[in-house]
Amino acid sequence: MQYPEFVELIHKYDFICLSESKTDDFDIIDIPGYKFIMQNRKTKSKVKSGGIAFGYKEKYEKQVHLIETESKLVLWLKISAEIFGTVEDVLIGSIYIPPENSLYKIPDAINELEQEFLNFSLNYKYILLTGDFNSRTSIDSDFFEISESHHDNSDYVVIDYASCLNQFNMLRMRCSKDVSKNSYGNHFTEAVRGHTKH
Repeated sequence: MQYPEFVELIHKYDFICLSESKTDDFDIIDIPGYKFIMQNRKTKSKVKSGGIAFGYKEKYEKQVHLIETESKLVLWLKISAEIFGTVEDVLIGSIYIPPENSLYKIPDAINELEQEFLNFSLNYKYILLTGDFNSRTSIDSDFFEISESHHDNSDYVVIDYASCLNQFNMLRMRCSKDVSKNSYGNHFTEAVRGHTKH
């Protein structure tokens, strides 16, 4: 790498997810002490764009495993439970969705990601999605509005969701600096709402 400041920043972390890495199959990310897995875009022009890269400290090499799927939008890595102290392995999905006005636009991108998530959720309890969704949501809520009287009586445990939010001083309305919305954002919030109501 040509930028010492970037290398210094990387060394503060065990795992690194990079979206829009702009790497191709001839590129090598060489940072001492780290391994990188890359999912490069097959370019339609002379300018390199897109791409996803996941980096991790070499000491974790036997505990990080790539899970290959057909999707070009997400790079899936399984991280051993012992690293995070969880009861099961953790699945990380590092994401890059091309912008709506891009030459590489995928109209059904959010649905594709949702299907990948649903498939993996059958076998994994802990799934983390991170990256650039290019989904602009303005201040739209990504959850269903909670009624004061709404309770969850499943498994004989009564949970008052409204009281939980109040207890931790959590806002019910999103406070986003993004003032615009796009169709990806609409699809994204619809997908999230669909899973939080269960």
